[in-house]
Amino acid sequence: MSLIFVFVDGLGLGRDDQCNPLFDTGYFVFSRLTGGQSFTKQVKKYRNRNLFFTPVDACMGVEGLPQSGTGQVTLFSGINSAQKLGRHFGPYPHSSIRDYLGKDSIFQKFQREKGSCHFINAFPNIFFEKANKKNRWSCTTLMTRMAGYPLNSVSEVLAEKAITAEITQSAWKNRLSMDVPEITEAEAADR
Repeated sequence: MSLIFVFVDGLGLGRDDQCNPLFDTGYFVFSRLTGGQSFTKQVKKYRNRNLFFTPVDACMGVEGLPQSGTGQVTLFSGINSAQKLGRHFGPYPHSSIRDYLGKDSIFQKFQREKGSCHFINAFPNIFFEKANKKNRWSCTTLMTRMAGYPLNSVSEVLAEKAITAEITQSAWKNRLSMDVPEITEAEAADR
């Protein structure tokens, strides 16, 4: 069995009206994920043979504005880290909840079941320079490293084994002046 986990940070279920850009069910991908429902707070769980969609409350029972650090640790570990910490925290994982990514992450759980994982995102050299200098890693990169998987760089992008954050590689090519080809969204999806 294969599992593809797509995570888009900051994308949530908004109001059930035209103020929400995802209200319109014309967004094919979101409509497919929800079984034709609008991508709003009113969406219900949906399951078919190949897909399971369930809405979650990003506040997780803790007052305040949800943050990436506690939210992503929770998504990747199944442990309500905002509740454990007593507040929302981010964008990086707080030192007192980092270990959940090392012991209880989805990557760790797959490894215990003799499965394998691949984190497809790639990072330019400047990312590694800054992250190593400050020893500051995002939840996804820390989870990947703690599970012993390599983080992808330009060589994996060129070998067509990884994709850049903006999918088409255009930012690496145009903003970072890196010698990588631009690709289509369909080519990225094939990877």
